[in-house]
Amino acid sequence: MSNRLLAQAVAYGCTHIAFEDLTHIRDSMPSKRKFHQWMHAKLVQYVEYKAAEIGIEVEYVDPRNTSKRCCECGHTSDSNRTERAFFECEKCGTTANADYNAAKNIGLRLVRRELHDSRRTGDSQLALKSGTVKPNRGFVSYSEQEVEVESTDKHHLNRSERASASCK
Repeated sequence: MSNRLLAQAVAYGCTHIAFEDLTHIRDSMPSKRKFHQWMHAKLVQYVEYKAAEIGIEVEYVDPRNTSKRCCECGHTSDSNRTERAFFECEKCGTTANADYNAAKNIGLRLVRRELHDSRRTGDSQLALKSGTVKPNRGFVSYSEQEVEVESTDKHHLNRSERASASCK
């Protein structure tokens, strides 16, 4: 997993990799979830080590609301998470895999922080498999040839489909 992550970072010319800063969360978790945190910590450790060898910086961002915030419009609500693995913004209707939405928020948080850092110059952007996100210009899709389509096996009904299904 760490090798794939770093290979993608190199392929897209990334200078940074962002992770949520989960150091203080571990203490308040049940033991079952602590194992998953341990695995996450190991992944981060491998990425840090390998990234340093190839000149990529690993940064940490505040994890607060990354899974509840819409990566498109910024609306934050518990209601945006209709299912564990599914995200649907109640304000703008954006739908996505919940982890993908959170990953965009994590990356955007780092890009925005770097943008506001007076020591930084240049044009910050967030590279994703499907395109790039620039703080002032939004999301720009890659061409059809560049896109590696991500999907889930399970079809998710959007809010209006669920409402009409429950009325029948």
